[in-house]
Amino acid sequence: QVDRGEARTQALLHLAGLYHIVGYNQDAIQTLHELLDSAGVSDPLLYQYLSYLYTIEDENAAALAVLERGIEEYPESIELQYRLGLLHAMMDNHTAALKHMQIVAQQRPADIEVMNNLAYLYAQTGQNLEYAATLARTALNQEERAEFHDTLGWIYFKQRRYDEALIHLRKARDMRPDDPHILEHLARVYAARGEHNRAADVENTIEKLQNNK
Repeated sequence: QVDRGEARTQALLHLAGLYHIVGYNQDAIQTLHELLDSAGVSDPLLYQYLSYLYTIEDENAAALAVLERGIEEYPESIELQYRLGLLHAMMDNHTAALKHMQIVAQQRPADIEVMNNLAYLYAQTGQNLEYAATLARTALNQEERAEFHDTLGWIYFKQRRYDEALIHLRKARDMRPDDPHILEHLARVYAARGEHNRAADVENTIEKLQNNK
């Protein structure tokens, strides 16, 4: 015998997915809220999916509220903690992001993406910079990525180790030349080294990228 409640849940999830595929994200959001507000229907994945839809709609405050509601119901969910940390970081709430990322790192100590995110948040908050550099180097030694070079370069910048910062930020730029985030860091390093013409050139590149969006 088919469980009508389960069948309805699956039908609404399928409908939300279809709405998202065709670009009707607000309808998908409404459908997921209908599911979450139904008695007995809850799952950490629903909160993750709903928060994702809000972020792509540039409704970060709503995404934040959804994730916080999810954490209240599922405090043991590391994935919700991770997504909440990433969202706080995206909103420049670095202290709040750091708190959640530290929780995630305790459960995923070997995850290189978590290492990198935690290291970057330490740099942003000016805390534990030596430990942050160790985390960033560990991640980079396991896999060479533009964002890992960027993080280590930014930590070195915060430590006023500008020569080392420049090495890693140039590598990050070479791997991802159209990333304004990396370019902004590179410009800051050039300026700190007194290479103002090079800093201006990088800033001009950032401006061109923004104008071409």
